[in-house]
Parts: sequence; structure tokens; C-alpha cells
Amino acid sequence: MKQIDDIRRDNLKRLADKVGGIAALAGALKRSDAQVSQWIRGAPHSVTGKPRGMKSVTARWIETTTELPPGWLDQNHEASPLPARARGPPGGAGGGPGPGAGHTHQARRSAGFFIRHFLAFGS
Repeated sequence: MKQIDDIRRDNLKRLADKVGGIAALAGALKRSDAQVSQWIRGAPHSVTGKPRGMKSVTARWIETTTELPPGWLDQNHEASPLPARARGPPGGAGGGPGPGAGHTHQARRSAGFFIRHFLAFGS
């Protein structure tokens, strides 16, 4: 059985692949390419050498920013299409304040176009 960190990494990679790669997803999330890449790769911790996990608050923030259903990153979707509602900002602009910060309707709404144009059921 897959661990939660592996499931989240796989789902984030699927999302990145669907929207045009790590740089496109990083732009949608207003994060660096390196950070998104580390989330996907499970970059080893510099002290322990163990793969870094993604905290639940980060997973929920990604879901909120991209308008994925809550908990979507935590579910194994290997044989499922991505939700049509998954979104991000146009051209990497907008996005949201980040994990742990308050999310405004405007921030979620500005995340509206980018991923939506790349995602649809069955594709």
C-alpha cells in the first residue's frame, strides 16, 4: 500500500504533467520551480537523508489554490481523470498567499484560468 507522501507526490506530478510541467504548476502556485520539484521528487532531507514529505496544510493549500476538491491530493487517482475544476492562474500570475495564510475569494478566483484550460474530464 502506498504511503500518503507517495500518493501526494504522484498526484502533484500528474497535475504538473497535465498543465505543462513543473514550471507551469509553480507559476500557478506562485512558488519556485525548485520547490514544486522538491515536493514532486521528495527531495532528501539534508540531515536525515529521508525523502521530505508534504504537510497536510500544504496539500490543502494546493487544492484550494487550484480548486481541486478537498483531500484530492491524498487519494490514489492512478486510473482516474483529473477534475475539470482544477485551476490555476493565467500565465503564472496570481495564486494565493500560501500555506497557513488566509485565502481570500479574490485569490482563489484569480487562480481561475490557467489549469482550467488544460484540464477536463476524460482527457
